[in-house]
Amino acid sequence: MLSILKKKVILLHIIYHDEGGTHSCIIAASMHLNLLPRDQKPSKSQLLNLHNFHSLKKRQLGLILFHGKDIYDNSIYTMGRKHAPVLIANTLKSVAAMLGLDESEILCVNTSLKGNLYNLLGRICFQLGLTNIGNHLGVLDVLRSYEIIAAKVQKK
Repeated sequence: MLSILKKKVILLHIIYHDEGGTHSCIIAASMHLNLLPRDQKPSKSQLLNLHNFHSLKKRQLGLILFHGKDIYDNSIYTMGRKHAPVLIANTLKSVAAMLGLDESEILCVNTSLKGNLYNLLGRICFQLGLTNIGNHLGVLDVLRSYEIIAAKVQKK
Protein backbone atom coordinates (compact mmCIF):
# COMPACT_ATOMS: atom_id res chain seq x y z
CA MET A 1 0.00 0.00 0.00
CA LEU A 2 1.35 3.35 -1.03
CA SER A 3 1.09 6.14 1.47
CA ILE A 4 1.29 9.73 0.33
CA LEU A 5 2.53 12.21 2.90
CA LYS A 6 1.27 15.70 2.52
CA LYS A 7 3.72 18.37 3.43
CA LYS A 8 2.13 21.07 5.54
CA VAL A 9 2.48 24.44 3.89
CA ILE A 10 3.05 27.21 6.39
CA LEU A 11 1.70 30.54 5.28
CA LEU A 12 3.38 33.56 6.76
CA HIS A 13 2.14 36.88 7.99
CA ILE A 14 5.01 39.21 7.10
CA ILE A 15 4.90 42.59 8.81
CA TYR A 16 7.30 45.28 7.61
CA HIS A 17 7.58 48.02 10.22
CA ASP A 18 9.30 51.36 10.76
CA GLU A 19 8.86 54.41 12.98
CA GLY A 20 6.08 56.15 11.08
CA GLY A 21 4.76 53.41 8.81
CA THR A 22 4.96 55.62 5.73
CA HIS A 23 8.40 55.26 4.14
CA SER A 24 10.74 52.27 4.26
CA CYS A 25 8.10 49.72 5.29
CA ILE A 26 5.81 50.82 2.44
CA ILE A 27 8.73 50.47 0.01
CA ALA A 28 9.58 47.02 1.39
CA ALA A 29 5.98 45.78 1.14
CA SER A 30 5.73 47.18 -2.40
CA MET A 31 8.95 45.41 -3.41
CA HIS A 32 7.73 42.18 -1.82
CA LEU A 33 4.49 42.38 -3.79
CA ASN A 34 6.39 43.20 -7.02
CA LEU A 35 4.89 46.68 -7.24
CA LEU A 36 8.41 48.13 -7.24
CA PRO A 37 11.57 46.64 -8.71
CA ARG A 38 14.26 45.38 -6.35
CA ASP A 39 17.11 45.89 -8.77
CA GLN A 40 16.64 49.54 -9.76
CA LYS A 41 15.54 52.71 -8.03
CA PRO A 42 12.05 53.95 -8.84
CA SER A 43 11.26 57.53 -9.81
CA LYS A 44 10.04 60.05 -7.26
CA SER A 45 6.56 59.93 -8.81
CA GLN A 46 6.47 56.12 -8.51
CA LEU A 47 7.18 56.44 -4.79
CA LEU A 48 4.66 59.20 -4.23
CA ASN A 49 1.95 57.18 -6.00
CA LEU A 50 2.32 54.14 -3.74
CA HIS A 51 -0.63 53.37 -1.48
CA ASN A 52 0.02 54.79 2.03
CA PHE A 53 3.33 56.46 1.14
CA HIS A 54 3.29 59.67 3.25
CA SER A 55 -0.40 59.23 4.04
CA LEU A 56 -0.77 57.72 7.50
CA LYS A 57 -1.92 59.76 10.46
CA LYS A 58 -0.52 59.59 13.99
CA ARG A 59 -3.69 57.86 15.19
CA GLN A 60 -2.86 54.98 12.81
CA LEU A 61 0.42 54.13 14.56
CA GLY A 62 0.30 50.56 15.83
CA LEU A 63 -2.27 49.43 13.28
CA ILE A 64 -1.28 46.50 11.10
CA LEU A 65 -2.28 47.38 7.55
CA PHE A 66 -2.79 44.65 4.96
CA HIS A 67 -1.22 45.27 1.53
CA GLY A 68 -1.84 42.02 -0.27
CA LYS A 69 -0.65 38.45 -0.78
CA ASP A 70 2.61 37.47 -2.40
CA ILE A 71 3.08 34.76 -5.04
CA TYR A 72 3.28 32.13 -2.26
CA ASP A 73 0.00 33.33 -0.68
CA ASN A 74 1.78 34.90 2.31
CA SER A 75 0.02 37.96 3.72
CA ILE A 76 2.01 41.21 3.59
CA TYR A 77 1.42 44.02 6.07
CA THR A 78 3.00 47.27 7.23
CA MET A 79 2.99 49.01 10.56
CA GLY A 80 4.18 52.26 12.09
CA ARG A 81 5.44 51.67 15.62
CA LYS A 82 7.46 54.70 16.69
CA HIS A 83 10.66 53.69 18.54
CA ALA A 84 9.72 50.25 19.85
CA PRO A 85 10.71 47.59 17.27
CA VAL A 86 11.55 44.82 19.75
CA LEU A 87 8.46 45.50 21.88
CA ILE A 88 6.19 45.31 18.84
CA ALA A 89 7.80 42.15 17.47
CA ASN A 90 7.49 40.41 20.84
CA THR A 91 3.89 41.56 21.28
CA LEU A 92 2.87 40.31 17.85
CA LYS A 93 4.44 36.92 18.46
CA SER A 94 2.68 36.69 21.83
CA VAL A 95 -0.67 37.53 20.26
CA ALA A 96 -0.02 34.91 17.58
CA ALA A 97 0.55 32.31 20.30
CA MET A 98 -2.67 33.39 22.05
CA LEU A 99 -4.54 32.80 18.78
CA GLY A 100 -3.02 29.36 18.34
CA LEU A 101 -0.60 30.30 15.58
CA ASP A 102 2.94 29.07 15.61
CA GLU A 103 5.45 31.83 16.32
CA SER A 104 7.19 30.99 13.05
CA GLU A 105 4.09 32.09 11.11
CA ILE A 106 4.67 35.74 12.08
CA LEU A 107 7.68 37.44 10.56
CA CYS A 108 8.45 40.99 11.73
CA VAL A 109 10.92 42.88 9.56
CA ASN A 110 12.38 46.13 10.86
CA THR A 111 12.94 48.36 7.82
CA SER A 112 14.00 51.48 9.73
CA LEU A 113 16.66 53.65 8.15
CA LYS A 114 18.41 55.21 11.08
CA GLY A 115 21.59 57.12 11.47
CA ASN A 116 21.42 59.44 8.50
CA LEU A 117 20.90 63.13 8.04
CA TYR A 118 17.86 62.87 5.70
CA ASN A 119 15.96 60.78 8.23
CA LEU A 120 16.74 63.10 11.12
CA LEU A 121 15.92 66.29 9.20
CA GLY A 122 12.74 64.75 7.80
CA ARG A 123 11.48 63.84 11.28
CA ILE A 124 12.25 67.34 12.55
CA CYS A 125 10.36 68.87 9.60
CA PHE A 126 7.30 66.71 10.28
CA GLN A 127 7.35 67.67 13.96
CA LEU A 128 7.51 71.36 12.99
CA GLY A 129 4.61 70.96 10.55
CA LEU A 130 6.82 71.42 7.48
CA THR A 131 5.21 68.48 5.70
CA ASN A 132 6.29 69.29 2.13
CA ILE A 133 9.95 69.55 3.12
CA GLY A 134 9.63 66.43 5.27
CA ASN A 135 8.06 64.52 2.37
CA HIS A 136 10.87 65.56 0.04
CA LEU A 137 13.50 64.47 2.57
CA GLY A 138 11.62 61.18 3.07
CA VAL A 139 11.78 60.47 -0.66
CA LEU A 140 15.49 61.32 -0.75
CA ASP A 141 16.09 59.06 2.26
CA VAL A 142 14.30 56.13 0.63
CA LEU A 143 16.07 56.58 -2.71
CA ARG A 144 19.44 56.84 -0.97
CA SER A 145 18.74 53.66 1.00
CA TYR A 146 16.86 51.72 -1.66
CA GLU A 147 19.43 48.91 -1.93
CA ILE A 148 19.39 48.43 1.86
CA ILE A 149 15.61 48.03 1.85
CA ALA A 150 15.81 45.64 -1.13
CA ALA A 151 18.33 43.51 0.77
CA LYS A 152 15.96 43.25 3.76
CA VAL A 153 13.13 42.13 1.47
CA GLN A 154 15.39 39.66 -0.36
CA LYS A 155 16.20 37.86 2.91
CA LYS A 156 12.52 37.04 3.36
